[in-house]
Amino acid sequence: APDRSSLRSSVAQKITRRTLSNTHTHLLYPLISLVLRCEEVLPVAEVPGPRVLSPEEQLRLADQEENTLRELRLFLRDVTKRLAIDKRFNIFSKPVDIEEVSDYLEVIIQPMDLSTVMTKIDTHKYLTAKNFLVDIDLICSNALEYNPDKEPSGTHGGTFSSGGCI
Repeated sequence: APDRSSLRSSVAQKITRRTLSNTHTHLLYPLISLVLRCEEVLPVAEVPGPRVLSPEEQLRLADQEENTLRELRLFLRDVTKRLAIDKRFNIFSKPVDIEEVSDYLEVIIQPMDLSTVMTKIDTHKYLTAKNFLVDIDLICSNALEYNPDKEPSGTHGGTFSSGGCI
């Protein structure tokens, strides 16, 4: 293995040879000697972890999150209420009466209705609008699955399409 002095000399020669002219060499020598004197190898720094929030910051963040979720619940209640009072969707406002439609649970695995949606809103089950929309889509897909032979405009006033309720 070559010793340090021969390695330094070799590096210095290569750097010197790469200069365009000897007139610039005098500018490189101080730089070369500085580079060659730097022998310390620094360890790679660790990636810092996430910043730890102070108790005050944690409380403020929790308050902001609760306020956002409260606004979401107010919005979802309003949308659900509007759907429930709309005569086209009134049929979906309460669960299907199993005594009246005895085979419903044989066809539909997961029943859903607007009153159940409202209960889920009130019990803070929806953390995003997407979760809410999944249940609204479930109401529509259940109606289409149980009534596959119905015309696009159902007898109960609701309007259906192949993609769900409209």
